[in-house]
Amino acid sequence: MIYRAFYPFDLSVLPGGAVISAIGLNVYVVAKSSAAGGSVTVVSNSQASNTTLVTSDYSLVGSTEWVAARTNFSALTASAYNVFTLNATAVASAQAAITGFWKVALRSSFDLDNSAPVGTSYLQGNFSEATGTANDPYLTVTYTVVAGPVPPSAGVRARRAMYIR
Repeated sequence: MIYRAFYPFDLSVLPGGAVISAIGLNVYVVAKSSAAGGSVTVVSNSQASNTTLVTSDYSLVGSTEWVAARTNFSALTASAYNVFTLNATAVASAQAAITGFWKVALRSSFDLDNSAPVGTSYLQGNFSEATGTANDPYLTVTYTVVAGPVPPSAGVRARRAMYIR
C-alpha cells in the first residue's frame, strides 16, 4: 500500500506585501517504521477542497520535490515534530499563493520512484483534524516586509517568522 499525506495551509494570514524567504513544514510524527528503508519527501498537491479530502484527490500530487534532500524514514523521530525544510521551488509556489491556500503533500520514495518496497516503511503524522491542537502540523514561514512608509529601495526591512497552523 502507498499512502500520501495532504496538508493545506491558509497563507492569507501573512501580511500584504510579505516576501517569503524560507519555509519549514512541521509534522508531528506519531509513529514510524523504517524496516524497508526508503525516505519521505514533500511535493505540491492540488486537492479540490481546502477542508475535505476525497478519494479522487489521491492522484493530485506533484512529482517535483520541494526539499533539498529526502528524509530517510530511519531519521524520523516518533512522538516529536519533524521539520522538512522546503527549497526555493516551494518558496516560490507559496509566494504565488500568498493570498489564499497553499497545499503540500508527503510522498514516500517508493511512491515517487515507482519502486516496490521489500517490507514496510511509513510515518504516521498528525493532521489538524486530530483531537486538540497541541500536535497539529504547521508551517514556519520567514518573510520580509517593508517597515512603515519607507520605500523598498531604501533597504529598511523587518524580518519576521510566522507559525501557520
